[in-house]
Amino acid sequence: MFFVDHSVHACCCCVTELDNSKDRMMEILEDRGLSFLFPLLRVQSELWKQLKADPNPASFFKWIRDNVDSSLYTDPAFITSLVTTSVSVSS
Repeated sequence: MFFVDHSVHACCCCVTELDNSKDRMMEILEDRGLSFLFPLLRVQSELWKQLKADPNPASFFKWIRDNVDSSLYTDPAFITSLVTTSVSVSS
């Protein structure tokens, strides 16, 4: 992924300090048609929503299979997001 590999940081140019949360940043990127720059940010937000809506492990696994690009399964950032989200929701 070009933007990850080359350390392009859109958060510096798109978001003010007051809007520096991940959710707000995702909203801004989606409004500007730029959410493709940070696909993991969108996935992390969706993981959180899905676990909050239905914490059943089987349905969560099915949701991941159906909605997350398989190329992300081995991405360390995706794995970190998955674990962080799972632990956060279960706490």
